[in-house]
Amino acid sequence: MLSYQQEKVRTVPYVYFYGDNESGKTVALTLLSKLCYRPMYGVTIPYADLYGYLDDADSPGTILEDEIQGLWKDLDKSKIYKAGYKEGATVPRYFVLPYGRFIKYYRCFCFKACAAEEMPRIKGLVERFIFIPMTEGFPKKDWADINGEDLKRIQDLRNMLLKWRLATRLDWGLPEVELPVKGRLKELWKPVIQI
Repeated sequence: MLSYQQEKVRTVPYVYFYGDNESGKTVALTLLSKLCYRPMYGVTIPYADLYGYLDDADSPGTILEDEIQGLWKDLDKSKIYKAGYKEGATVPRYFVLPYGRFIKYYRCFCFKACAAEEMPRIKGLVERFIFIPMTEGFPKKDWADINGEDLKRIQDLRNMLLKWRLATRLDWGLPEVELPVKGRLKELWKPVIQI
């Protein structure tokens, strides 16, 4: 739901699913890709593609990235994730072309969800995520067994979320809430509680 109301918050938390193989991380991201607003879902997405996607529309989308282990080694992508949880965040890039030089500011604010086998190791990244540990389970219905009826139910829910976004886009604000925490913890959890 938060992905449909991002323009109304100053910060967004990121979700990070982590765990061993067969723990459902990819299934969680796949479900989010079917339900979130303007999802970009992929594996190890290059930072240039993230810039292009985020610069492609006026409203924030949703980045869903699987197999993101090693994020902390990719400095350009790390900058997108470090800065992008705050409204208005941009990453400047300097270009030299035959006819001159210029700076382009790429927007990076949007809801992001990731999956990996291990947690990131950089404090600046860890502080921006809500971590969800995943373990192997035994669901009544395996994701591999979903059928047309299940997919229709998911599509109907997505359509309701899109209608909700349109109906609440201009005249509906999120409620103000008070939290007993401050700082980054408040920045991450306030939009979740508001939604």
